[in-house]
Amino acid sequence: MAEGNMRMMNLRVDPASQAKLKGLTMGYIGFSGVNVQVVKTHPLVDEAIRSASKGATKKFGEGRAIHEDPVIKGIRVLFSQVGLDPTKNDPSGEALIKRVLKGQPLYRINTVVDLNNAESIRTGAPFGVYDVDNFQGDTITFSVGGSGATYAGIGGQKMNGEKRILSSDELGIFGGPTADSGRTCITAATKSVLMLIYFPTSASPAILEDAMAHTIGLMEKVTSGKAEYQGVFSIS
Repeated sequence: MAEGNMRMMNLRVDPASQAKLKGLTMGYIGFSGVNVQVVKTHPLVDEAIRSASKGATKKFGEGRAIHEDPVIKGIRVLFSQVGLDPTKNDPSGEALIKRVLKGQPLYRINTVVDLNNAESIRTGAPFGVYDVDNFQGDTITFSVGGSGATYAGIGGQKMNGEKRILSSDELGIFGGPTADSGRTCITAATKSVLMLIYFPTSASPAILEDAMAHTIGLMEKVTSGKAEYQGVFSIS
């Protein structure tokens, strides 16, 4: 249960999209009292990124196939299942790992987003972090974008939502495992955060459990945020 004044979000799947989203499991964590620092370096965040990057380099170095990883493979299957070509549209976790393997630096945004990216690299799963106070209503709906589905990205650009896994509130699309919206993005003013982990049911649930526990520990240390609620929502 959520404590204090923090809103607890309810998760549901759009019935029209349920068959295509079968096999998607969502880990979710609600944090209150979050202190977001807009900095380019932070000792604990820096270490989290270094550790995750070192692990990815060791795991996928020397020609090892990134697409054989059970989490990345499972996400790619889900992308294909909804009609999106994963060879042309990298899930965010895979895209971040590829940057690391190429020796490219990560964009540093703020402590919450940067921790989010470190955990995505560590697990291979797409992670998303959202400002709960900018949600409309108390329900999040997962769906597959239909023809003409669009939303405003973090930079204000028009994002194509067609044939993509989407997360929406009462106002509309706010994100997914490829790109998020500007409306619910994390800023210095954010105090309440919802973290969503897009995870394939085909991979071991222990990976998701470890990711959630590890993330909660880091968020508490870096942002002083408290995990008010957490859970797993599976689509079958």
